[in-house]
Amino acid sequence: MKRVLSVLLTLLMVVPLLSGCGSATPETPEEGSSSYHEDITTEPPPATEEDPFEGADPLPADLVIPDAVKLEDGTALGTIVLPAGADQVLTFAAQELQTHIRLVTGAETPIVSRTGEGYGSLVLVTPESLPLVAERFSDDIAWLSDLGSKETGRFGSDGFSIRLADSRVYVIGNTSRGTLNGVYDWIEENLGVLWIRADESYGTLYDPMPEVTAKVADYREKSPFEYRGWNLIGMPWYMDYPYPEVMLSRNKLNTECSPYDTARLDSIGVRLFPFTHNIKNLVLTSPLYDPNNTEYWDTDSKGVRNGPDTSVQINWWSEDAVQAVAASLIEQAKQSAYRYVFIGEEDSKAGVVRPEDTEPFEYAPGQFIAPEEDNYLSTVVMTFYNRVARIIKEELPDVKLGVFAYKVMLKTPACAPDDNVLIVFAPLDEDMATPLCSYDIKTKKGITTKVRSYCDYIRSWSELATDVDIYNYYGCCRAAAYYERPIWDRIQQDFRDYVTLGITGVTSEGTTDFNAYDAWVPEPVGCIRFWDMNALTYWLYSRLAWNPDEDVNALIHLFCEKAYKDAAPMMEHYYELLKYGWDRGNARTDWSMDIHHFWDWDFYYEYYVKFPRIASEMKATLEAAWEAADESVRTRLAYLKETVITYLHPIIDDGFGEPLTEEG
Repeated sequence: MKRVLSVLLTLLMVVPLLSGCGSATPETPEEGSSSYHEDITTEPPPATEEDPFEGADPLPADLVIPDAVKLEDGTALGTIVLPAGADQVLTFAAQELQTHIRLVTGAETPIVSRTGEGYGSLVLVTPESLPLVAERFSDDIAWLSDLGSKETGRFGSDGFSIRLADSRVYVIGNTSRGTLNGVYDWIEENLGVLWIRADESYGTLYDPMPEVTAKVADYREKSPFEYRGWNLIGMPWYMDYPYPEVMLSRNKLNTECSPYDTARLDSIGVRLFPFTHNIKNLVLTSPLYDPNNTEYWDTDSKGVRNGPDTSVQINWWSEDAVQAVAASLIEQAKQSAYRYVFIGEEDSKAGVVRPEDTEPFEYAPGQFIAPEEDNYLSTVVMTFYNRVARIIKEELPDVKLGVFAYKVMLKTPACAPDDNVLIVFAPLDEDMATPLCSYDIKTKKGITTKVRSYCDYIRSWSELATDVDIYNYYGCCRAAAYYERPIWDRIQQDFRDYVTLGITGVTSEGTTDFNAYDAWVPEPVGCIRFWDMNALTYWLYSRLAWNPDEDVNALIHLFCEKAYKDAAPMMEHYYELLKYGWDRGNARTDWSMDIHHFWDWDFYYEYYVKFPRIASEMKATLEAAWEAADESVRTRLAYLKETVITYLHPIIDDGFGEPLTEEG
């Protein structure tokens, strides 16, 4: 958003010289720029005499130019220009712009393939779709193309520039997904729209306006993260509900990790990472799978070969397993048009493979690691993954392989991942009360050495690998259907730390905004109730993934103003109370607030409401919000208000609702 100030980021680490598993050390990347947002003060170069729209269809003879959206000088932005060379993502961007102008103003803005005389236009452009216009704004294209480096600060490829010239608003992306992000930003800044839920009837927030003056232009933005998204559990294969990825896309998230239709995701420029624990299944479903071949599987402690049912993981030393897994992933990519395929270790212990795992392992020519080294197994597994990646690259050079650093590969191996491998680091036991890389996590009692070491592991991976995605568990809490953990400060600090470490992307596990059930979801409450309770936190996650330096308090104020209208002051106070109780409760205990507390929502009310003695004030605040709310706001507020007050009553009845007096 334009209101966000630019920041300068530097990275203090030096990438060590490490040997790859049978490959050369990657070159150090060039330095790059490091600001997220720039206001453009220079005038664009003048238009050339050449017609940038040469060859486009003529304007319709019966074209009607609406004047609902105007520039500050009164010029109507009467058309949306979609160049003839536009791809499906740019086409979707034009449709989204048209839809939201109609939604706010009621006006139908035609989509055409060229500009006209006597009015302004919103022009959606990339270098490929309209080369002459892109050349005119070559400085913007150069800025958007500069993706920086791990040393100076990295940036995503889907930034955008918005330019006002010749009574036209140009929305420019170096990629079509960048142009789509610019369209969403322009809609939010000038039409005042927010997207907080998948169901547009109560999740798309705006104020109807018969006439809009477009004031926000001449700025450009790019995110520090290439990948920004969710892994949404609880999604059925069929959909009879608004697609949640559209709502997430509107918040500039560009990565989805659920098994949706890839063609639909491609149409909105969303990358698909099918993250899952699938290594055994990849062997079993491979075109090369031989049911009589036992070499795929691990062994028991005496070296007796297991079968597919009793094997904990697989045989990481097996060339047959490498070939089977690679063939399975290649077939998956071809059948589903995946640009990203994924290997995930089983959600279990490491397993054993005897006698191989008792012997030195040669991970590169002449380079061995001994079994007693603490990163021995991760080196074996990384070598396996690299061998798979090379087979995939030979047949599908544009497909990237994602792999979990989850349990087996938490510690960095002695060798680097190949350049087509994305490391997905998953801190399963992370403490939600404390930023992952804070000093406090190092000194906090009641947590494991592993949790204290997560930041060290992340730092090591960021030094070793070209691409690292951090897979947090911000939405993975069964109690979240009953209590909203106000973890937005923790999310923001995590993301700022990831930027400093040169992390490529961020993903979080959570539930889909859909009335479905999953193993994480307590019946009879469906996944949709997680979003009813946590809409603010989930929306803040999206905003901070785009820019970790946004003003969180200002965002909460904006959210409340849009979502709760006349009840906004009361709901802002409710969130202040929620955060006060969270901070007070966490100061009281050294326990690790990880996802394993998912089963006990009473625990959250005990520590974060009862102990800080805020129950009565929370109840009064929610009741006042309800009284001030109109019917549309009550639709959004009903589940949160009724559920929270239900759990406040026992605290109040037990005499713990009021703060202690001086005598108490």
